[in-house]
Amino acid sequence: MPNYTLTHNPSIAPDQAHSSASAPTSSLEACTPAETQLSLLSVSLQILDQPLTLLRSGQVGDKEMTRPSSLIPGSSLGRHLRHMHDHFRLLLDALPSSSTRSSTQPLLLNYDVRLRSPLEESASKAIAELESAQQRLREAFAMEEQRGEERSAAAAAEPLVQKKIILKATTPMSVEFESTVGRELWFVCLHAIHHLALMRPILSQELGLKLDAEFGVAPSTLVNRAWNTGRAIASKL
Repeated sequence: MPNYTLTHNPSIAPDQAHSSASAPTSSLEACTPAETQLSLLSVSLQILDQPLTLLRSGQVGDKEMTRPSSLIPGSSLGRHLRHMHDHFRLLLDALPSSSTRSSTQPLLLNYDVRLRSPLEESASKAIAELESAQQRLREAFAMEEQRGEERSAAAAAEPLVQKKIILKATTPMSVEFESTVGRELWFVCLHAIHHLALMRPILSQELGLKLDAEFGVAPSTLVNRAWNTGRAIASKL
């Protein structure tokens, strides 16, 4: 597990700490690029685990995957899963292989590429594709750790999360932006949470399934909930 430091906002006086209704003033902060990588990898795997746990339970089959939503017209569970997976897959496809990892050339990424995948109609294929995405993420960062001692001092200054990416987008004009692997991995995580949040009413209200409180909830919201719970407990002491 990564080591973290607790950062504090000095602008709030100690006597205001319990009475303030604002957002949390303390947060866990990764200390090194390696810890940032580990944190991003961990949250990515956890987010992919949310739909995987649901699909493995057998509560959602092919019929539920393809059933049109009455609450969110034009969508289905399968479509949401395919779209969130597409973004992970496109980013993973853009990552360097072991033979090209040392290249200084920026990576190329385009989320507008249309992928063909049967996962939106098949629960078993969705499980396989999401598990594959998890494994590819593990391998990408495991390769990074394995190369750690072999890299030169210059290369060591650029861990995978800091590797440059040229992001292409159709706006409808074709434009390019500079980014990094870390930023894009965080983006696909937030994009996935968005689709999981849209799946939540379909699962709970249309299918009557009971979901974990964390399903489709952003990490920042979970931190805020924990903060508010801690404040409520502290106020009773």
